[in-house]
Amino acid sequence: MYYFIANWKMQLGVDESVKLAKKIKASYSSSEAKQSREARNVKVVLCPSFDSLESVARVLDSEKSKVKDQRLRIFLGAQDMFYKKRGQFTGEESPFNLQELGVKYVILGHSERRKLGETDEDVRKKLLMALKAGLVPIVCVGETLAERKAGKTKDVISKQITAIFKKSDFADSKVGLRNSKLGAGNVAAGFSLRKVIIAYEPVWAIGTGVFAEAEDAKEVRDFILKLLRKYLPSPHLPLLARGRVRKGEQITVIYGGSVDSKNIFDFLTKGGMEGALVGGASLNATEFLKIVKKGNELRI
Repeated sequence: MYYFIANWKMQLGVDESVKLAKKIKASYSSSEAKQSREARNVKVVLCPSFDSLESVARVLDSEKSKVKDQRLRIFLGAQDMFYKKRGQFTGEESPFNLQELGVKYVILGHSERRKLGETDEDVRKKLLMALKAGLVPIVCVGETLAERKAGKTKDVISKQITAIFKKSDFADSKVGLRNSKLGAGNVAAGFSLRKVIIAYEPVWAIGTGVFAEAEDAKEVRDFILKLLRKYLPSPHLPLLARGRVRKGEQITVIYGGSVDSKNIFDFLTKGGMEGALVGGASLNATEFLKIVKKGNELRI
């Protein structure tokens, strides 16, 4: 399965978001797109700004019966959320409110949020609450240019992964998460990393037009998988622990950072990525769907 996630950031107003969503949906519903979806191995996620979520949701939910028949896999995502269900948190957004709007996915820990003060611990708490709300978290990790030049990429990734996917949040049983400091019953029972998407987004590649080499991205992807396999209890990674990965049972790692239709194929093949978090290129329906098409041409 490939995931192509459009992060529209704060680039579009409500009307613009609706127009773009309609273009993407219409093009993806065309006869040409239907033929390329034979394997149905792609999921598309649109992440507009908070003020556009409800309007875009209406676009994606229209003609539900036809969408179901055509098996269109276009879902609604949010760009962030808070780690509390309710409370006096001015300006924050509850994952349960997002779910009511039809949101299925949520981006967490994006570097542009981290620049505003978000910490790994914040991301960890959001991850757990997202799972409890039934959302699919898209957890972003990545190094800055200075860290990369200093040869600290793996150190940074290791610090982020081990802080966000904290060992103490896991129980060595089939149940999944034990009650953490967030409070009893406040964690998603039956948690599995199969419900999480990890996005490797080197900070220096975001919005710069400069992107990582596919082989370098693969090295980081493999490191993330090795790291998780090393310290997580075996029930969460039963197949990876034995060195085998089957279709639909692998941890999902995608790439983000100046992704376009020219470089995506290498990230999916040479880079071993299971999709992409797309920024600027997702603001153009034609370009974004060219990226999606590359995934449709491949089978996992």
